[in-house]
Amino acid sequence: MKSFRLLRIVTILIVLSVLFAFAGCDKKESAASPSSLPSPSEEGPPLLDGPQGGPAGDVKPSASPDATDSGQASPGSSSGLYDPSIYVIEAEGSWQKELAPGYYANYECEMYIDKVDSNDNRKASGSYTGVFWLKVTLDASDFISDLLKDAPVEMQFAAGGEGLSDNLSMYLLDGYMRDPFENFDIPTDGGGTLSPAKEALADRGTFVVPSVNAYLEAHAQGVQGEKIDYENNQSSDTEVNYVIQVAADPTGSATQRKVTLFLTTGDGASVTLDGVWRRLPGYPEDVLDYANSGKQGEIIQKHLQES
Repeated sequence: MKSFRLLRIVTILIVLSVLFAFAGCDKKESAASPSSLPSPSEEGPPLLDGPQGGPAGDVKPSASPDATDSGQASPGSSSGLYDPSIYVIEAEGSWQKELAPGYYANYECEMYIDKVDSNDNRKASGSYTGVFWLKVTLDASDFISDLLKDAPVEMQFAAGGEGLSDNLSMYLLDGYMRDPFENFDIPTDGGGTLSPAKEALADRGTFVVPSVNAYLEAHAQGVQGEKIDYENNQSSDTEVNYVIQVAADPTGSATQRKVTLFLTTGDGASVTLDGVWRRLPGYPEDVLDYANSGKQGEIIQKHLQES
């Protein structure tokens, strides 16, 4: 009878653990348009092992030699395009979702995307490509304590998963080029919404995060020596919906802008993250140096080594 109760307890935990983040949904194509690797040009040597680039859109920024980091126009800035530039968007954060009383999924993520053109990258709109890492760890300690209460059973439970996409693509456009019937609002605390300004860049869509690691372990032992051990490393990919907004820069003077990223995973967990958009020098020699720096590769290797 005690063995039956022990099995029932562990079975309940295993069933609940199936709810964890890498319970994957059906894959859908991303709303973003993928881009190709930058091609060699006569202006400089070809990229060696660097990030991907993509076509520019139609944002209407203007260049200024006195760029600021605030996202605001510098005094006396003139209208026109940016100088040749590399555009980078970074965001990371962590959040928690309660699956049941005392049972939590703890999430971590990191995103790094860029827009690189070895010839003449003067517009911040267009296709950004890069990497996205997502990790979830289940914390069921309070749930187990409440479930067992005074039962003469010792139990250990651990579950989690990790995913990494190295071909994430987002296509950011300003309000003059975006679909006017598409909703790019982001929910805010208190039930409101954050809408992008006309000159702001925005995109929404779906991408898939392939699983690179998953684990589920449940071990229990009763006072009479009964044991139950369960392990499973099966995993599936995770679908993530996103809305992204990059603060407006009408005069084209900013080297840094605020990014707001809203994510929803397949299990219903959602979070709003703050990120940053940066504009780096993008002349041919700068593009070559940036490619050789291997920023995206560093992020991939870092998380693969951790998994």
